[in-house]
Amino acid sequence: CAERDGRSREAVEHLAAARTHASTTERLALERTGRRIARKHRLAWRPSPPLREPRKRTLSLPITPEPGTRPLWNGAVVEQAVADVLLHAGRTVIPSENLLWTTLFGILLRDAVFAPVAGMLPGAMQSAPLDFGLPEFATRRTALLNRALDEIRVDHGLARLQHALDHHYGEAIRGVSWERWTDHELRQILEGLGGPLVAFVLAALASGASRSGLPDLVVLTGSPIRVSGLFPGSLPKGPLFIEVKGPGDSLRDGQRVWLHRFATGGVAAEVWDIRTTPSLGSSSG
Repeated sequence: CAERDGRSREAVEHLAAARTHASTTERLALERTGRRIARKHRLAWRPSPPLREPRKRTLSLPITPEPGTRPLWNGAVVEQAVADVLLHAGRTVIPSENLLWTTLFGILLRDAVFAPVAGMLPGAMQSAPLDFGLPEFATRRTALLNRALDEIRVDHGLARLQHALDHHYGEAIRGVSWERWTDHELRQILEGLGGPLVAFVLAALASGASRSGLPDLVVLTGSPIRVSGLFPGSLPKGPLFIEVKGPGDSLRDGQRVWLHRFATGGVAAEVWDIRTTPSLGSSSG
């Protein structure tokens, strides 16, 4: 509005000031707008420090020419096709977008979610407190969260998972899907991710990190493997987050922020760009 009113310098100064108290995702949007206005009106703009870039790999997959709005690779959508390749190579892969992590958050940190913080649970039927998803959630529950995260780092969250299954199964907790995974699958996921990684993601969510933008897949701990069609083709034994990008797809702000967070926290997370190859039996003119 200030720019349209002829106050472009004021607009740029306002955007620059807003960056100082914005979240990382918001800062990316402010950065784009400020840079655009400053360039258009030949004003100075001091860029923010760039986000850390994730490691990138390319994976060649045969595309299946079938009718529909979304292309298929080996007969599957691209994320499932990548998971199938990794499973065939001998590693367990879990779809790790947001539902998995909101479920683990609600189950493993249930005592913090429903802690008797003044004014945050005004109704007995609420599935989460009023500050759920905000930075204040963590600051109001520091001792509870620190104790819970320390326990998770040691035993992968298995004791807290069992307690929730025994005493709270089926409760309405915001973001939790009790039916999506079996008890065995949840234990396998926690052990395959490892306590430090689980605690890292849950701590970020507790502190207000976006509940969207988490990578598509996570490869659980297993034997080192080589993956056909992947460059570089060797995967180490530890857990690995993968953001899958098909042709023409690009990273959204929320995804960039999570990849930056993983990079600065020492968590293995990569972007895999998918290159298409003709499927067997297809012909070209």
